[in-house]
Amino acid sequence: MNKGLAIIRGIRRFGMSSFVKIFEVIRYINENITEELSVEQCSKMSDMSVPYFIEKFKRILGYSPYKYIKKKRLELSTKSLLKHNRIIDIALDNGYESNEAYTRAFLQEFGMLPSKKRKNGIKCTVEELSDIEKI
Repeated sequence: MNKGLAIIRGIRRFGMSSFVKIFEVIRYINENITEELSVEQCSKMSDMSVPYFIEKFKRILGYSPYKYIKKKRLELSTKSLLKHNRIIDIALDNGYESNEAYTRAFLQEFGMLPSKKRKNGIKCTVEELSDIEKI
């Protein structure tokens, strides 16, 4: 489906106000992805209750705000892998409590271990997130 058409349908379905508020939150998340972020904080920014915010966010993007933040942090972490930073440091810098937790999340998202990604030098990106940033 054409991205522009999908956006127009989203505006019609959710109302311009909700749609704009969600994208303002997305912009905030993108600009502050290295900071501590919470869904509660994001819902306050959008003037929505937490459950309502999560529902709207998920309906517009197709996944929850938790998953969006996780995807963005993993995408950002791939840049650090190419700089040959230690994987444990990358994990901690991106909000993971251990190397194991980061490795599990990375494997689930990209289908390869961070160490293999580093060796291959293959660029891992999340297409949906790149498309959102173009809006």
